Amino acid sequence: MKNILLITIIFLLMSVNSQAKVGKGELKMSPEMLEYFKKYLRNEYASTFVISADGKFALYGLCGVKLCSGGPGHTATMMKNCKSVYGEKCYIFAQRKNKKKIIRWNKHNYEFPNEDWDYNGSVRSESLSSNNKGIRNDISDNDIINVLIELDFIEKKEKKTIDKKNPSESIVSKIKKLFDLHKSGALNEEEFKLAKDILLTSET
Repeated sequence: MKNILLITIIFLLMSVNSQAKVGKGELKMSPEMLEYFKKYLRNEYASTFVISADGKFALYGLCGVKLCSGGPGHTATMMKNCKSVYGEKCYIFAQRKNKKKIIRWNKHNYEFPNEDWDYNGSVRSESLSSNNKGIRNDISDNDIINVLIELDFIEKKEKKTIDKKNPSESIVSKIKKLFDLHKSGALNEEEFKLAKDILLTSET
């Protein structure tokens, strides 16, 4: 009886901790963030998409198996890396579960229809190559935008002109931390460039 009670308590604590990591509140995506999120959705190996509370920085990890076992694509690792680079706590915006991409923010739990694909657990995360099967191929970019508009994560407005030539010292420091993650193998070249572009527009 004591064992059953102990298991129940542990399960409840794990459940509460997991929910605490999911973001809530108002969140608006910039055009650069939208592009980054679309890359996440269309990569079947992209596991968790974490984002800062102000919506100005995000990261996602790659993982070839259902559980990333603490590797670069693991949720806790992504949250730690996101805070390390941006300097503020990050939260779960979307996750991959049972081969589906699910928007978790504000407990929407919106599921994008998925393509069928096989997990490849024998390949290191930095060597995984996507076949764009994260979400169904017939879902267009406009379909994604409409979902995000409906869930109130983006609004239609003109894109601002950003000066990327003179980033502040704070942004330069964050880009250096991001580059260190890239060198460690936590981010591939494309992910590094996309995340860097988001940082360069985060001051607007």
